[in-house]
Amino acid sequence: APERWLEGTTAFRAAAAITFCTSLGQSIVIVPVTVAAVGPVAAAASILVIGLLALSATAAVGEATTRNGEVRFRGAFFGRLATSSLGAGAGTVPALLGILGVALQTLSAFIGLALLLELTIPIPAAIWAAALGVIMVVVPLRLRRTTSFGGLVALGLLNLALLAGLSVVVLSAGGLEGELSAPSLSAPGDIGIDAALGLIIGVLLTTYADPVYTVQIGRVVLPREPDGADYVRGSVAGMAAFVAATVVFSAVLLFVVPAAE
Repeated sequence: APERWLEGTTAFRAAAAITFCTSLGQSIVIVPVTVAAVGPVAAAASILVIGLLALSATAAVGEATTRNGEVRFRGAFFGRLATSSLGAGAGTVPALLGILGVALQTLSAFIGLALLLELTIPIPAAIWAAALGVIMVVVPLRLRRTTSFGGLVALGLLNLALLAGLSVVVLSAGGLEGELSAPSLSAPGDIGIDAALGLIIGVLLTTYADPVYTVQIGRVVLPREPDGADYVRGSVAGMAAFVAATVVFSAVLLFVVPAAE
């Protein structure tokens, strides 16, 4: 159903929906930890700065994609976009960073899910991680295809529903038990500048600054909208909505769970 909707809707809505839903990864549940650790004021300033960088990067990549013949007519990805725009060899660094980013995020997801499964079913986390790795490799090879954007939108909507449901549950429970409280504006402990910067850069930059998918979204959207204006606006709107969603979810948890915890 999301696939059919994407095929029939406007370029703006398609770009916004895909950008928003593909951004809803596991990192969104770590943003509240960062906000609690560095304090709401420092976190708000950091989210504002890095969020604006993410919006600017998304707009810039979208504009470059719109003007790039490699993407429009040869199906290029981010690396070739950088090479054709900036010269030979320019795609090497972003390609390596992309591979490294995917590998580290996948590894962290495997470790987190394996530890959670170990708590539920008493099998060592290492065995769970190995099993997840096998599934990760075998399933795409057997199906001989990757997930479509329609599938990613469906998964993103499911993630959004889970986050919304969790927010309602914790707010309701906190309100009924009289445990809601306004969070302190300062950090809960004596966090060092190196630790604070590590959290801000490591979590927020990884969460927001990911405009690589904008190129792939352009390959889907641009054939129906040659000038690319709504594609760029939609991509920026989707990224802005994602930043707003992380802020709302963080605020909900801060009102329910004391920052020190």
